[in-house]
Amino acid sequence: MVMLILALLWLLPAGARAASSAAAVSSRTKAAAAQAGCRNGWRRVGTMRDGTLGRSWAVVASCDHPAWPAHLEPASRWKALPERVPAGSKVVVTSTGDVTSMRLEGRTVMPGRVGQTVGVRLMNHVLVQARLMADGLAEMENVARWSGR
Repeated sequence: MVMLILALLWLLPAGARAASSAAAVSSRTKAAAAQAGCRNGWRRVGTMRDGTLGRSWAVVASCDHPAWPAHLEPASRWKALPERVPAGSKVVVTSTGDVTSMRLEGRTVMPGRVGQTVGVRLMNHVLVQARLMADGLAEMENVARWSGR
């Protein structure tokens, strides 16, 4: 009985450490989302011009759930997307799949506009192709074939 109590006392601090580290990861993820243009859990990912009504609409997507469908809001409610993202800009590269989800940090190696695919050098010096989604946010492009090099 004494051994059981000692084992429980030994495991409790480890559980508390795991909970605090999970909270720290969650707060870092929320901070990265805030830096990537998120406002109240949403971010502007594009602009749509309606020729019939003569209005511009902001295409707005969820920061926490990127697989959710985007919706339209009046463009006047949202800050304009940057025209150009200069080379050397810090970006968070995301990639979501059926089973996995990644968030990596890197820097652009060439300038580009939001919506274009640019090269991003990750922190471990690996070069990947990513589509610029907003200032400071990019989504990794899928490679359709392996390179022979």
